[in-house]
Amino acid sequence: MKKRIFVVLLVTMFVLTACGGAKNGEGAKERQGESNSLEDADSRDDSAPRGKAGSGDLKPFSTDATIEETVLVDENSVRIVATGLEYENNMVNLNLLIENNSGQDLSFVSGSLGYSCNSVNGYMVEEGYMNADVTAGNKANETVSFSMDGLRLYGITEVADIQIGFSISDSDYNHSYSGPRQVRTSIADAHDYSVDTYKEIMGSGALEKKYNFSVDYFEESEPFEQNGVKIVSEAKFTNKDGAEVLFLEVENTSPEPIYFATKEISINGLAIDGSIGSYDMINPGTRGLVDISLSSLLDAPIREAVGIDEIGEVSFFVVLSDNNMNEMCTSEEIYVEFSKQAATFESSGEEVYNENGIRIVFKDLLNVDTGWGEETHLLLLVENGGEKKISISDVYDSLSVNGFMMDYTMYGVYADVGRSALLDIEIWEDGLEENDIANVSDITEASISLEIEDENYNTIAEPKVKIEFGQ
Repeated sequence: MKKRIFVVLLVTMFVLTACGGAKNGEGAKERQGESNSLEDADSRDDSAPRGKAGSGDLKPFSTDATIEETVLVDENSVRIVATGLEYENNMVNLNLLIENNSGQDLSFVSGSLGYSCNSVNGYMVEEGYMNADVTAGNKANETVSFSMDGLRLYGITEVADIQIGFSISDSDYNHSYSGPRQVRTSIADAHDYSVDTYKEIMGSGALEKKYNFSVDYFEESEPFEQNGVKIVSEAKFTNKDGAEVLFLEVENTSPEPIYFATKEISINGLAIDGSIGSYDMINPGTRGLVDISLSSLLDAPIREAVGIDEIGEVSFFVVLSDNNMNEMCTSEEIYVEFSKQAATFESSGEEVYNENGIRIVFKDLLNVDTGWGEETHLLLLVENGGEKKISISDVYDSLSVNGFMMDYTMYGVYADVGRSALLDIEIWEDGLEENDIANVSDITEASISLEIEDENYNTIAEPKVKIEFGQ
């Protein structure tokens, strides 16, 4: 199964897909407005997704805020100063002066996938990327930029403060980290940080009016709270191409930065992905949007093959770690329910194994056009009829197709008692081509060995699954 592909920037997923003069995203449900409160939404039909709609307009982005020169880093012969705040071409630009007074060449990175602790007005943002090389004894003027459109998706229309951090490395790849460091603007004292501007913008309908996507569901609930970290709202977005993403608004009230991730994701009760997703860093006193790309988890043809017509429910576990990546908590399974009626999948198929309380059925062998190329997927469902939660993985390098060993990708999954899990085995195209298998219809048989264990790593079963086609 392909790992989750996380949305690096909200603006990439939604804003850049908008057409000029984009209309409201179709399909959004009324949820909150002048006469429709959150309490009223709870009394609606449980089978219908709770979303939001409205006729609000996005506020213009204020360009009044300025800064005084602010020293961000002054240590180890390195000095970084925020020198000014400028607005141009729909961007907020924080200007920096970097002084390398050390005896070695250094590289400075901010907002990278490997290290990002940037925030604006108390919301973690994935923007603000900078990469600069400064040789020993020299200076550099650099800029860290934030898209106004991207900030609007958090309800931000003025800049009260910016937090940024820097990864500093030498030619031997020794790294040090400085951050987060805060720059307060001229409006910081008057800014009301108690207002959750993200929730406000989600309730206004302005995003849908401006950009070509819909908010199908938005709920202010707290299904998780541990160690000063809690999920405070959940939202599902669909863009104009039908891509669906679940956003979790996570607040860190603790005095330390934390890393937040999700694992063991299920859709409509079917376990899809057993891996831990990417970790999102959330600074003390800030909120972050953690995204789960539902469309990347389950491509449309695969979704159809397992009988998921609509995503009615998503469940997952939380992984919470401290700044040294030590796990801090254990999580109960968290459910986000959009529609009870839609939370189904099709469990029928050709039975290929049934022993020790484990039943495996063949669902489909299909070709998937991802837009980037063709992929071949072998789909199996594993039903756990036993008494313990199980993990399902493959025996390394055990897949054969038409008698030829094949390279493939398959990620392990978990299935609780009475639950089912999807095994998505992606067969690499170059192996098929090397063995003159041009089409799915050319495949006559496939086999793979699996290993099924309980939570204590005790082996429950080692099935060798063989499927014959066209017989």
